[in-house]
Amino acid sequence: IFEAKKNNIELFSISSIFRTNQNYFKKGAKFFPSILQQFDYFFVQNKSSLELLKSINITNCIVTGDTRFDRVIENKNNLTKNKKIELFKNNEKVIVIGSSWPLDESILLPIINENKFKFIIAPHDISENHIIQITKKLEHPFLRYSKIENDEQLISVNILILDTIGHLANAYFYGDLAYIGGGFSGKLHNILEPAVFGLPVIFGPKHNRFPEAEFFIENKTAISVSSLEELKNAIQLFDNNKIKLRKQIIELIEKQKGAASKIVKFVTSELS
Repeated sequence: IFEAKKNNIELFSISSIFRTNQNYFKKGAKFFPSILQQFDYFFVQNKSSLELLKSINITNCIVTGDTRFDRVIENKNNLTKNKKIELFKNNEKVIVIGSSWPLDESILLPIINENKFKFIIAPHDISENHIIQITKKLEHPFLRYSKIENDEQLISVNILILDTIGHLANAYFYGDLAYIGGGFSGKLHNILEPAVFGLPVIFGPKHNRFPEAEFFIENKTAISVSSLEELKNAIQLFDNNKIKLRKQIIELIEKQKGAASKIVKFVTSELS
């Protein structure tokens, strides 16, 4: 950063988000605030980040929102349908499990084994050892995406395991609700990818570093769970209200779009 400024290179921080516990804002801190002072402009996600910057006398900042909303909307508009997953769904209820970790899977597997829904499981770790660890605990027939040989296989099972890369984002299109992994370790994965298709989302308890999680919880379109019982209740609640929720979530996503265009407009006009 300092080298960039020595060479008169303009620096912009895009979709920035700041928290009170960061070193930049600790009492008496000098070096860390000096890093932020090298930036020409900050385009932050929310008002709290704006106020934190102003608290250390950084005023070259503006709230523009989160450009990730623009990205997932663009991906949705460019969706390539997946005939295999479409056949698997077969107009039935599907819960998509995205980027699950072992702690997530420990509370998910009992529900999967109840066999009341169809499930698409996309583990974070798709190594052969981990896939085998999951399949050993399944009590009903399953199919691995990489092992699909014919259409009949897809219709005959209720569990599809995505042991591949690149199919999860499109799989959400066929879901009715989503469980997103990483919430038991504080490494929550992308919840905007399912939300853009109107899916309510469920995740583990460690999500305070993810403002989008708080946003959806506040709007009652996401639920954080810590136990099997809480997970069961969340699934039932969302299943009972999925039609209403789908419309509500899509509207929420649409209202958040435009951060990228705001930044481009600002940079090309105000800072030119």
